[in-house]
Amino acid sequence: LNDTLKEIYYFIEHGTYRYSTLKDVEDKIYFNHDYMENYMIGLAISNFIWDTHIAIRRYFIDLMQNNNIFGKYLEIGPGHGNFFLQSLKFGQFSELLGVDISPTSCEMTKKIVSFNDHKAKQKCQFICMDFLEYDFNEQFDFITIGEVLEHVENPKNFLNKARKILSDDGNIFITVPINGPAVDHIYLFSHPDEVKNMIKNCELEIVKEEYFMANNYSLKKALETRNAIIMVALLKKIIK
Repeated sequence: LNDTLKEIYYFIEHGTYRYSTLKDVEDKIYFNHDYMENYMIGLAISNFIWDTHIAIRRYFIDLMQNNNIFGKYLEIGPGHGNFFLQSLKFGQFSELLGVDISPTSCEMTKKIVSFNDHKAKQKCQFICMDFLEYDFNEQFDFITIGEVLEHVENPKNFLNKARKILSDDGNIFITVPINGPAVDHIYLFSHPDEVKNMIKNCELEIVKEEYFMANNYSLKKALETRNAIIMVALLKKIIK
């Protein structure tokens, strides 16, 4: 919490995030077991006490429950495992794969899956490495990228790779903080249009989108005051 507050104050004063490269944060956070574990536990708890994260969790569950979503599931950066678990419980997937650069996150997600559904873990697999460096030899029907694009130096490259391994009739679900400082956020999105342009340049289109703001702000007020926004979007391929 203290680290997050420091980053908020830094953002208010400078208008940018403190760090801009993966090298700046990976040793301190992603490969630091104790720090990462506490960080992920804190984020997991926020899914049940912070209105914005509660609303997004419910949105995702509703998406899984009320749509005919099946096939192969990939989550890039499962973190504390919440989206992964909801996909396992409410989706109709034959296989689920999680890829995360942090060994701590991989272990946490494995444990959450085992604790909640011991039998279902047989169709779950986890790979602990950089998504951009992993050579996929298959396509996926649903890809989740939850609060990950702000953690990478070039989110367009990241989203482009996700598109390449998405089936033609599949979907990508993304959540993206806008003006949302945190200790490991290295890419600043200042406006939803920046996210939309990136999506278009990756030959993807938005099926539906929602915005979740802190402090009950409207989207307009949040943008005017540079208050945190989380953009949620369901994407599909543009087939030419």
